[in-house]
Amino acid sequence: MTDHLTHAEVQRYRELAEKATEGPWGCWDSWDGGDVVAMPRLGPVVGGGILVQRTGGSERDFYMKKSDALFITAAREAVPRLCDTVDALRTENEMLRTALSKAAILALEDLKQELLK
Repeated sequence: MTDHLTHAEVQRYRELAEKATEGPWGCWDSWDGGDVVAMPRLGPVVGGGILVQRTGGSERDFYMKKSDALFITAAREAVPRLCDTVDALRTENEMLRTALSKAAILALEDLKQELLK
């Protein structure tokens, strides 16, 4: 099992996502040579500017693995949601731990009373 994200890490990822260009993002490939794509553009699907765009012909495309490009574009929407999920689960976990502690105390008190009868 890997280490869990710390509160500080989650906060850092949230801040990075909040400062990034609004999403959703997309990638557009002009040539597909297997898992490597030559892309003229990577960035927001609608408005908000372009993160990376070629300035001329195909020699100015940028290249990366298609799976990496798809991951980058998906991460724009996923990271904030994952941060929210981590925070919600931590809150729920703390509430359940508190409830379990209270229930254990009550159960021990009940057991004690039964034993004293």
